[in-house]
This record gives sequence, C-alpha cells and structure tokens, in this order.
Amino acid sequence: MKKFISISILFLSLSCVNNVLFAPYLKVLAINGYYDLATPFYAAEYTLKHMGLDKRIQSNIILKYYESGHMMYIDLASGKQFKDDIIEFINLALK
Repeated sequence: MKKFISISILFLSLSCVNNVLFAPYLKVLAINGYYDLATPFYAAEYTLKHMGLDKRIQSNIILKYYESGHMMYIDLASGKQFKDDIIEFINLALK
C-alpha cells in the first residue's frame, strides 16, 4: 500500500507541475484531513515543497485542513468550514 501511495503522489505531483507551469494563474485548493486513514497526513505539504516551484506559483496553492478528514460532509462543523473555504477559493480564483 505504501508503494502505491508514493507512486500516486509522484504522478499527482508531476501532473500538477505540468499544469501550473503552463497555466501560471491556475489556483489549486488542496483539501487535507487531520485524522484521515485514507490519505496520509502531510503528504500534500511534502510533495508541494519538493516540486521545485517558483515562489509566485507556490502562492497559487492553498492548503485547507479539516477535523473530519477528506469526508468533511460527515461532520457539520467541517462541512460549514468546507463551504466557506470553497466560496473563498472561488472568489480568490475570480480575481
């Protein structure tokens, strides 16, 4: 399983690098869970820090965290936070 997760993260990071380099105004919202057995904690941060992205492009990547994990709809407080974060992200992306 660990090998699969590592390979998935590698493909995701290569895909992200390709997209953000050719679309420097692309905004990325990465949603993370604190207590999540399905997605490894800190994997997104680690991957993003090791992609070698320019600081200007790094500022287009937004990380958000939820107590309920990646299924924020199972917890009302996380669901509300998710809704607020999506609205904020869309408004930021439209600027």
